[in-house]
Amino acid sequence: MSSQSQRRAAGFTLVELLIVVSIIAIIAGMSMAALMGAAEEGRRTRAKAQVAKIDQLISEKWNSYRFRQLPIRIQAGTPPILAAQMRLSVMRELMRMELPDRLTDVLDDPVTAQPVPAVTRAYRRKVTAQASTISSYDQAEMLYLILSEMRDGDRSALSFFMSSEIGDADQDGMNEILDPWGEPIMFLRWAPGYSRVTMNDEVSSGNPLATYLSAPAPLPNVAVSTFQVPAGQVAPDSFDPLKVDPRWTDNSFGFKPFLLRPLITCAGPDRKQDLFIDPGTSAGNAFHYKDTNPPNDPYIVSITAGKWVGMPYDADNNGTLDNGDNITNHGLELEGE
Repeated sequence: MSSQSQRRAAGFTLVELLIVVSIIAIIAGMSMAALMGAAEEGRRTRAKAQVAKIDQLISEKWNSYRFRQLPIRIQAGTPPILAAQMRLSVMRELMRMELPDRLTDVLDDPVTAQPVPAVTRAYRRKVTAQASTISSYDQAEMLYLILSEMRDGDRSALSFFMSSEIGDADQDGMNEILDPWGEPIMFLRWAPGYSRVTMNDEVSSGNPLATYLSAPAPLPNVAVSTFQVPAGQVAPDSFDPLKVDPRWTDNSFGFKPFLLRPLITCAGPDRKQDLFIDPGTSAGNAFHYKDTNPPNDPYIVSITAGKWVGMPYDADNNGTLDNGDNITNHGLELEGE
């Protein structure tokens, strides 16, 4: 064999080099996609852990209202129904002031004959002058405010979050808890419009949740009354055991008071909540729960939009609902996590 033939056999043709480069590029692309997928799954896992921890902290406070002593003095001889109505009114107002989901909840004084709670006074001291106007992150800032006054054992509730998970997205001096995509995690104390279950008051108590789910998901075989569902007959408001809310006797409302749970929600990878948040007013001013009828009504329907708080809603008017990838405490419960 000539030396020229040996040199040709020992080298690569241009076509062979292009094939090798193409194969390497394909493998690199597949590896990059796998890494990006793993990173995205890691963010989802962290977001679920954030939402689950916040849910645990808020739920402890939420459930305490069932048993705590209320700042109300009921005169001897008061009819039991009237006494229950007074208790329910004071309890809802305490929820509004101690678990605020908008700035007006903090700044508005009680409409019932009770003092401003100590924790609400602490919230007011932390509200900055810059944040005293309506904020696009109101619900997230109020969540941070609540957690800043909470303790879990001997630890501050904020100690469960890394410094990179705390920020001020709108630069108004009020912090938020940030999800792994850099968006504030939102809190709604009362979100009657949020439910992944389609129900009405004609269903039977104790039926499996799978019977009524409006979207597929891994399902435990649990009774419907375990979850927030719009069906007061089978899942009534547990804070109103004597059923003194006027909706129990006035059919003009079209529904019975049902079990509510606070909503903790992360917008997910698309960074869009697409939930109805603010009932507003006919004049377009800031919404005040104290001004509803009855005051502090958890089931208020928007005057202008006819929607419940928490209802899926095309908030950015792009023609689609983008809440499908939201990570919520309600969703984690449905997944059995």
